[in-house]
Amino acid sequence: MSSFVKSPVSEGALQSAGGWSEARVERLKALLALGLSARQIAQALGAVSRNAVIGKIHRLGLAGGGPPSAPGRRARPSARPGGRRKAPSLPPPPPSGGAPATATAAAAALA
Repeated sequence: MSSFVKSPVSEGALQSAGGWSEARVERLKALLALGLSARQIAQALGAVSRNAVIGKIHRLGLAGGGPPSAPGRRARPSARPGGRRKAPSLPPPPPSGGAPATATAAAAALA
């Protein structure tokens, strides 16, 4: 038995719940041609989300019809080659011959 089972939702109910009738698609195209954003189109159509508008625009192949955005600023090349420099390290302590420097200074002060 391969019979077609019709959905319990009628076509009119689908359109009123945010479906895409031919009239709504034509209105979408007209609003898009006026330069409205997806949010503004969704509000004008009613009962449809911004993401639904974006998806329909892409499925219809209408994406990319707007003017390109302005190019961003280019990063300046760094003045120093090789990126960041490491902080200079402290010089190594002098080799100690026995007594610590503080003890030597204290002994010299006593003499």
